[in-house]
Amino acid sequence: AAAEAVPNVLEKHDTICHVCSNPGSDEADHVIPLAEGGADTAANMRPIHSEPCHREKTAGEAERARRTRE
Repeated sequence: AAAEAVPNVLEKHDTICHVCSNPGSDEADHVIPLAEGGADTAANMRPIHSEPCHREKTAGEAERARRTRE
């Protein structure tokens, strides 16, 4: 799975967060979420800060999912 790709994703993109554009990301994120049909591949992953960027992006994705189910 893509979990093994995280160090390479961070290095390839110089730890620049794809949400806030600042360096120092500590995680890799699926740009197109798996729940929305995104692939679990390094090509669909970019660096992201765990806080607040990943938390806020995930909250937005969860909100979209809730609205879709209503």
